[in-house]
Amino acid sequence: YNDARTAVRPIGSAESPNVQGDINEFRLTSSDITSDFIISGNLKPNDKWDISYLVGNNVYRWNQNGINSRGVSFVLRDFLDISNTITQSVTRNDDGKMLIGAYGDVTFGYNNMIYLGLTGRNDWSSTLPKNNNSFFYPSANLGFIASEVIKTNWLSFLKLRMSLAKGANDAPTQSLNNIYLKSNPNVFGMPRFSQSTLLRNPDLRPERTSETEVGFESSFLNNLLGLDFSYYSRLSEDQIIQVPVSSATGYVYKLDNLGSVSNKGIEMTLSVNNPVKVTGLIWNTYFNFYRNRGRVEKIADGRDLVILGSGTENWAQALVVAKVGEQLGALYDYPYR
Repeated sequence: YNDARTAVRPIGSAESPNVQGDINEFRLTSSDITSDFIISGNLKPNDKWDISYLVGNNVYRWNQNGINSRGVSFVLRDFLDISNTITQSVTRNDDGKMLIGAYGDVTFGYNNMIYLGLTGRNDWSSTLPKNNNSFFYPSANLGFIASEVIKTNWLSFLKLRMSLAKGANDAPTQSLNNIYLKSNPNVFGMPRFSQSTLLRNPDLRPERTSETEVGFESSFLNNLLGLDFSYYSRLSEDQIIQVPVSSATGYVYKLDNLGSVSNKGIEMTLSVNNPVKVTGLIWNTYFNFYRNRGRVEKIADGRDLVILGSGTENWAQALVVAKVGEQLGALYDYPYR
């Protein structure tokens, strides 16, 4: 898509520099291209077994080009064009990424009662260093329709499930090499550039997540009541964050892999399905319960604490931190005394 915007403050505008007005012209071109090639099918060796499979390839490419032109101090009143300004500056921003993936999925079903699913995907990302730009993440899930074995009047449906899965994610764009930013105004007609306050990291690793989940789906009394329960344990490693650093380095933040963060919890949903039979009315009620406990397990480079952000108000300072043994994003307050 293309986007074009113009913002003008004419001569006399109190918000413009020197009350002489200014103009900003922004032009953006962005493109997203996604390509998928998929082969899928089903096999039925006999009356008991069902097999479905899928293999595919995905290519994603994103490019964005933006130009911002700024003119300050109009010469002629009511001629609101950038050529009618005393000083002009241009800022350009180019960005983009490419992601290539190959994946597969196979599901085995036995007697409409037991199901086993296996998946795997490998991605190659342009936002990661060459020695770390490939990452593989598999998963496996097992389901058992227990209500096919347990035959009672009060049990309508019961499925037991378990899954093991790994996930991965690449880095934001422009994360590997340090960049310089255009500074305004020019000095003696010469353009100025300043170093970004974010220190990039050429040794970034992809973010990785491992998760185990067990649970069940059930319904009772001819589907009048339903109960869905899950317990999960998730471990996230090498999360990419901006870590504050000493200003003596010339930077404010550094892009780095944080460490390991665990999350464990339960999810439960109780449903009451159409308890009152009224013609033309269906009334379903759901009750949800969710609980999660997070903990920072490890921080990179052997550190015990990383400051993620801070704020001050009336001589008091509050910090958002990642501290080993506590939840990610814990708040610390240091009041003035």
